[in-house]
Amino acid sequence: GYLGFPQARWYSLPCAASITAWGRQYINNVIKRAELAGLKVLYGDSLHYDRRIFVKDRNENITLVKIGEFVDNHLKSSIKGYETLSFKDNKLVFSPIEKVIRHKYNGKLLEIITKHGKTVLTPQHSVYTILDNKLKLVDANLLKKDDKLVSLTNPEVSVKFKENHIFDVLTFDFKEYSNLIRVYEDNLIFKQGVRGKCPYCAKNYILCTHVSSKHKDRKLPISKGLQSNFEWIGGDNSSIGKIPRYWKLDKELAWILGFYCAEGSISEGKKYVVSFGNQNLKYIKRLKYYFEKVLHSEFKIIKNFDKRNQKFIYYFRIQRIPLIPLFKYGFCLGRGSENKTVPWFIYNSEDSIKKEFIKGYLAGDGTKKKDKRYKTHFINFATKSRDLAIGIHFLLKSINHEKNFFNKKIEHVYWKYRNDKPKIAQLRLQGVKSSK
Repeated sequence: GYLGFPQARWYSLPCAASITAWGRQYINNVIKRAELAGLKVLYGDSLHYDRRIFVKDRNENITLVKIGEFVDNHLKSSIKGYETLSFKDNKLVFSPIEKVIRHKYNGKLLEIITKHGKTVLTPQHSVYTILDNKLKLVDANLLKKDDKLVSLTNPEVSVKFKENHIFDVLTFDFKEYSNLIRVYEDNLIFKQGVRGKCPYCAKNYILCTHVSSKHKDRKLPISKGLQSNFEWIGGDNSSIGKIPRYWKLDKELAWILGFYCAEGSISEGKKYVVSFGNQNLKYIKRLKYYFEKVLHSEFKIIKNFDKRNQKFIYYFRIQRIPLIPLFKYGFCLGRGSENKTVPWFIYNSEDSIKKEFIKGYLAGDGTKKKDKRYKTHFINFATKSRDLAIGIHFLLKSINHEKNFFNKKIEHVYWKYRNDKPKIAQLRLQGVKSSK
C-alpha cells in the first residue's frame, strides 16, 4: 500500500503491483490448505464504489445499493444481521456480511467485455471461471480472450410478501413530506363556501370553515396516526387530496408499479402530479379503473396527437400530493427515466407478484423482436436507469419461467449495452441452445 502511494518516499507502482500479486497467491495457498484441513473459509474482495450489490437487511428486505454508500453507512455501526449474495455449495444464496472495509486504489482497472455485458474491476478481483472442468476463483488479470466466465443465476430468495399483503403506508418514510401529511378518519371533502349539515355534530354551518376549526380531532399527525384506526392520508387542507392508508399488494398493484417504471412520472412544483402516458388506450383505461376504485374518485383520460410519431397518446394524471411520497419514497419507485428502481418489496414477493410487475413494465418499455437465429420471439426492453435494469435482471433470474417453444427450461438472461446509446441497458430472455 505504501509503495503504491504517489507521495510515498519509495513510490514504485510495479513493486506495489508485484507485492499485491504475490500476496494474492499466498492468500489463495492458505485458503486451499484451510479447505483441505476442513475449515470454513470466509473470503472477501474489493469492488468499485458505485458497484451495485443486493443486500438483505435485518428485516429480511432485499434492496439494491451502491457498495460504497453501504460501506460508508456501516463503517462505524454494526453490520450484524445484513447479508449479501454469495456462491456456496453450487448455489447462489444470501450469506452474512462479516465486515466492511473501504480503501483507495490508484492502479489500473480492467474492463471485461462478453456477449452478455461488461464490467469494470481491479486486476486482483476474483472472478468465477471453469478450470479442469471445475468452478474456480481466479484473479481477473489472469483471464485471456475467449476464457469462459460463469454467470451465476437462480438466486435463492425467501418469500416475505405474499399476494394480498397489506401495507400500512404510515410506516414508510415520507422524508420531506412527513410534516405535511395528516391522517384522517374519513375521506370526506368540504368545498369552500358550501353550507350544510355537519356530519360530526349534525348542525348547519359553512362546512369547510366549521369542520376545520371545531373538529380538529378528525385529523392527526403521522406520529399519533400510527396508533389510531384512521384510514385516510391527506394534509391540512382539501387541496392536497387524500389517499388510503392501507394498500393491498395484489397482481393489479404490481402491474401498475411495473407500468409506472416504464411510463410513469412525477411532477413536483406548481402542481404535484403522478402521470402516465402510452399509445395503448387499453393500458390507460386499466389505470383509470384501478385508481377510481382505490381513491373513490372519478378521473379523466387526456388524448393528444403526437406529430412526431403521427399517433395519438393517452395520458392519465392524478393530482394527490400524498401519492408523490408514496410512489417516490414509500414504494421507492424513483422519479425521472434515469432514476427508476424496482420496489424493495418486489424482490422477495411471490412469483405471481414478480411476474405481474414485469408484465406491467414490459407493457410500457418492452418489445417483442424476432431474431433470425431463433424460431420464436424473445423479450427485449431498454431503460436509462442502471438500477432498474439490474433490478429487473435479478427478478428475471429469480423466478421460474417454465419452458420455451422447444420444451426447454428458460434459465438464461441475456444482457447487453446498446452501442449507439451506451447509457441504455437492454435485456432479453431466452432458452438454452443446447440440451446440456
